[in-house]
Amino acid sequence: MSHSPANPTQQTKAMLAVVWNKNRDLLLHRLDTIESFCRQLPDSASDVDLRSDASSDAHKLAGSLGMFGLSEGTSVAREIEYRLREDAADALLTANIPGLASQLRSLIEKFHVTVAEPEPERRRKLLIVEGDPVVARGIAATAEKRGIESRTAVDLPGARQLLQEDRFDVLVLDLATAQLSGNPAVEDESDQVRDLILSRAPMQVLALTSEDTFEDRVTAAQVGAHGFLPKTVPVMEIVDTCEHLLDLQSAQFKVLIVDDDVAVLNAIQVLLDQHSIRVTSLADPRLFWSILEETSPDLVILDLEMPNFSGLELCRAIRNDSHWNRLPVLFLSSTSDALTVTGIFSAGADDFVAKPIIDIELITRVRNRLDRDRLYRNLSDYDPLTSVRNRRSSNVVIANYLRLAERHGLPLSLAVIDLDKFKRVNDTYGHQAGDDVLQHLGSLLRQSFRSEDVVARWGGEEFVVAMFAMRRGDAIERMAHVLEGLEAHAFEASQGVHFHVSFSAGLSEFPADGKDLHSLYRVADEALYRAKAAGGRRIYSQYTEPAETQAPFDIAVVCADVAVSAPLRHVLEMRGYSVELYQSVSAALQDLAGAEASACARAVLVEPPLATAEFLRKLRAQSPAPVVIVLGEIADPGDAGVEVLQQPYKLSHLMQRLRRILPRS
Repeated sequence: MSHSPANPTQQTKAMLAVVWNKNRDLLLHRLDTIESFCRQLPDSASDVDLRSDASSDAHKLAGSLGMFGLSEGTSVAREIEYRLREDAADALLTANIPGLASQLRSLIEKFHVTVAEPEPERRRKLLIVEGDPVVARGIAATAEKRGIESRTAVDLPGARQLLQEDRFDVLVLDLATAQLSGNPAVEDESDQVRDLILSRAPMQVLALTSEDTFEDRVTAAQVGAHGFLPKTVPVMEIVDTCEHLLDLQSAQFKVLIVDDDVAVLNAIQVLLDQHSIRVTSLADPRLFWSILEETSPDLVILDLEMPNFSGLELCRAIRNDSHWNRLPVLFLSSTSDALTVTGIFSAGADDFVAKPIIDIELITRVRNRLDRDRLYRNLSDYDPLTSVRNRRSSNVVIANYLRLAERHGLPLSLAVIDLDKFKRVNDTYGHQAGDDVLQHLGSLLRQSFRSEDVVARWGGEEFVVAMFAMRRGDAIERMAHVLEGLEAHAFEASQGVHFHVSFSAGLSEFPADGKDLHSLYRVADEALYRAKAAGGRRIYSQYTEPAETQAPFDIAVVCADVAVSAPLRHVLEMRGYSVELYQSVSAALQDLAGAEASACARAVLVEPPLATAEFLRKLRAQSPAPVVIVLGEIADPGDAGVEVLQQPYKLSHLMQRLRRILPRS
């Protein structure tokens, strides 16, 4: 007997088959418990422990079998659970359990999920339902330029056929073309298309309308539209909105699932993984609070009945905590009577899904809850101009990360960023140009850091980044890449004038520089002040000393070509190193070697034309001897203290060596 779950993708089918095969023995073991109870009848009928164990396993089987498409098995398991929960004195009910157990074993042993080949990597797909071929081609051509594969339909039959044949990520739906309301002649066709659209969740739907009427908005809502635009907007804006919907669809949410049934956990993880939802599974509710704080999920899914702590108790604990009380909670339960559902919502649940879980229902409810919660959080927790966190919400998240860092002995680096001479940008190019700079920096920071890092705008041109489990040296390097990216971007003001901007940053590290956010911010802000005073365009920590007081300084660069050495100096100073340039061997030796040397470098970078054996020997004769790195191949380094980077060397390799040679405290 071969079955497949209803409407999953081929990829999901293949993965569910793996989960079924992995958990089949576990499911049969639960059936063993029930059969053991049956073999000991009639004595076991009055044994409370045996009856409870058998009832618990029947309950778990009822909740998990349906997820794989074995709905008949769910019905039989529920019947067994019902009879086990009845009064032990009812011998007739108990006597029927062995026959039901035998029937259930036969169903499980004959059942397998059809294994399908996993889907290959696919491009994002857009379906355009638009009666005007010119408009449809314009949308499709613009989307194709952005890497979005597009198909078009000019009427309802064409739309229905394409929806049946293929899977789309976004649907652009002209309501007039679709005629989804107000036309009895196409009522059956429109109902079929509407049902197809709704069954294709999480496909995003963008509705287009010629007239912004209430009826059109209701129709858009009926097909689950995520966006609504008048047809008069430029094609570019339509495609921009499609890309935004695609970003929403692919945004990686974090979900924590708590269920003592491992088979259910594994199956739900497979379903949600297919929709860019990162899942943390927990079978032991006693570990719930520590895992909650470690994972900081966007949504929690709780099973109702679990040992030690019930889902209701965990939900109440969430609602009673000031930090977590806004967290969305969705319940799973094999029982769905009015009393149970009332109790679930009274405990503070946001939604409820009955077992056995139907994949499309679970995915739709989870995505809807996550999307709605994200909308609320975007309004209250995020800066509207830059789309990064605001100060209030970032304080809460960073404080939580600091608690985790302390508990697990991990570092956390805090960067305070301030745009250089930002007032001059506003005064020279206008406030719109200034807003463009802030928006671009916000976008650059979001793209440059991990999902577990915190990026926030604390006001004006000041941004803060908290990097969890990252040490100071790694954080400086990460910030330097962001600064390089910002400096490389050409902003365009009015009349086509282009300009560039930079920022300065100060860094601190937990716990070395402080154990709370206030202390870390103070240290980072002081380092930022010194970076600004040194000329900006650089990243400092409290261990970065001003160049004029530093003895020895960090790095000497010996290179005859200023076009090579000047950019290298900027890259190094950007990372907080103090640097001196020398264009000749004689100038370098005068400062760095001999009895009358006036300076001392901890590391010397030498371009090959100047890296003579005599020069290298004299450098290494100093006490303390600097580490010498030759930036290219030479015939004979002549000393164990000389390192050679083969041309063309990568800047990242040079930075790694320098961080090893010149460690930051």
